[in-house]
Amino acid sequence: MPIISSDCTTESAEEFYSKIKEADKKNYVMVAGCSHEHANLVTGHAYTLLGIQELKKNGKVVEQLIKLRNPWGKEQYNGPWNDKDPQWTDDFKKQAHLTIADDGIFYIPLKDFKMAFTTYHTLMYQDWNVSDLRVKGTGKVFKNMSFKSDVDQNVVVTLDFQNSRQIGQGCAMPSILYNMYIDDSEPIVVSS
Repeated sequence: MPIISSDCTTESAEEFYSKIKEADKKNYVMVAGCSHEHANLVTGHAYTLLGIQELKKNGKVVEQLIKLRNPWGKEQYNGPWNDKDPQWTDDFKKQAHLTIADDGIFYIPLKDFKMAFTTYHTLMYQDWNVSDLRVKGTGKVFKNMSFKSDVDQNVVVTLDFQNSRQIGQGCAMPSILYNMYIDDSEPIVVSS
């Protein structure tokens, strides 16, 4: 199953919110990594991104919130719209199905989310036709690996390799470089 990694810092608030809303509708699994200290969130920690919540007043959206869960099951977030925030009217609590408990689930405004989190990842869980090629060894050079499809469809290509946490201490880190070309174009992905 493909995992799409996204950078919150390069997406507009509207684009980010739209992507999360669409993934939420499809019940995709999402996570976000906290990169910056903000409102008592744990830096370097991953949070489950449960979806979005639009709070409405008189039929009009007045607040767009991101619903998150700390997998430790503890709430530490103390910013706007935390469980104890007085902004939670009875009507807003009902709309969000808010439970006041130390259950790890909390809501954070979109702008605050973008201050604390720089990346999020979406697991596109659905029926996928998966094909793979696995290569083991060193010194391999692949000049032309290509594939064609007879039908119009979305295609996800991933290139995976061992990272430094998978290489034994004292062992040399392999030098890895790959380029991806689509229809003989300029490279669109370069990594090492």
